[in-house]
Amino acid sequence: MDYRLMETPFALTPFGDMSKKQADQYYQWFLTEKEHRIQQLEQYVKQSTNNISLDKEPDSLIDLWEWFEGNIEWENKTEQELHNELDGQPNWMRPHILAETRKMTVLTLALGMDISIYFGETLIYNNPSIYWGYKTSPKKLDGVNRPILLGFKGEVCVYPYTLIQVCIRKSTEHKNKNQLYDLYNTWCNNV
Repeated sequence: MDYRLMETPFALTPFGDMSKKQADQYYQWFLTEKEHRIQQLEQYVKQSTNNISLDKEPDSLIDLWEWFEGNIEWENKTEQELHNELDGQPNWMRPHILAETRKMTVLTLALGMDISIYFGETLIYNNPSIYWGYKTSPKKLDGVNRPILLGFKGEVCVYPYTLIQVCIRKSTEHKNKNQLYDLYNTWCNNV
């Protein structure tokens, strides 16, 4: 099964440059797309195992993450990609940039995005105060102009995809099937 990427039916402006109207357009599209993304994820997972049900129960995050850890793929960056990353960076950052010669494959990124949507939907399903929304400022906000989770204590918000990217990196170093479940519980403590 080919894994369809998340593509908008309209031209996409870089998120940091979006106007409020463009951010709202993207958000409204996301709301209509998110269930399709979860369905596609579930169908893809079921190709290799029937033991996982994406029923939005917290325990499903354990099985999903254990499956995903076995499917995380990396590839080498091209010389051009490394050059582009170095462009305009201060000298002190160059060794750090050059040390990271690998990147996640497109499939890993796509699966990670859809897992982040499922993670968000699981939080919402089990915590009625949590909901999808978006913020257009401050511009340095992680997830600015993107669908984020709102409704936590102290007006804290979270862009779930960033959380998933961190988990992917941790799982590359050390597998932990409970990682996503533990993250879920951490965020539930902030409700």
